[in-house]
Amino acid sequence: MAKVVDIEETETLELRNNLLELSRVLRIADENGLFCRRNPKKLPEFEYKDIFELIHNGINVLSSNKADRREVARKNYEIAFHQIYNTIDNTRWSWRFTYVFGGPIFLYFGAVSVAILLLWFFYSPVIIGTELLWIPFWAYLWGMVGGVFQGVWSLWHQLESQSLRRHRITWYYLLPFMGAILGAIAYLVFFAGFIVSTGANTIASVDFVMLLSALAGFSSKWAVELMVRVTQLIQPQRSEG
Repeated sequence: MAKVVDIEETETLELRNNLLELSRVLRIADENGLFCRRNPKKLPEFEYKDIFELIHNGINVLSSNKADRREVARKNYEIAFHQIYNTIDNTRWSWRFTYVFGGPIFLYFGAVSVAILLLWFFYSPVIIGTELLWIPFWAYLWGMVGGVFQGVWSLWHQLESQSLRRHRITWYYLLPFMGAILGAIAYLVFFAGFIVSTGANTIASVDFVMLLSALAGFSSKWAVELMVRVTQLIQPQRSEG
């Protein structure tokens, strides 16, 4: 008997999680304009509020003592699931291309990657010998490469979990430039430490520094933590007493 109860509780919990996940997908799709009347090619059979009520009622019925609560909740889930994805399938292609496939952002990252490759393969001697604000241009370039990889990696997971939000798109477009800045900062941090530890003012091999710049562009969190640690090291100690 206890085993049967455990199975029922597991099924109930799984069904509740499915309904909550569907509710999340619904809210994000509405935030991205899926249910805007100007967006679909034809008005959806169910509006946002109808799908929301199906999900909400399904969650509520699972908390009741009804004998058929799981059957009712499962039916609500299946109807709501069908209506959400039916609306997505019937909306404009441009909406699906943007929010389901991430097409414009992938094209943007592809264009940036091609531009970086062309610059590196055709102008690498110039890039290596050029400085911008006393920082080698290649530090910006490799930071930009890291930013592109961070964007592709993040976008893939956002699309896989259906979590791409409209307001986040601007962040993706800015990532290569943020990566370039962080790559330059990573170079400065390494170069300052190199001077302090060796006393030399030139770096014989820049391969490792290029890697650091790319890593800083790829992981902005790591780059910020690096800057925080450096700030703590150079912060003057307060005298006690």
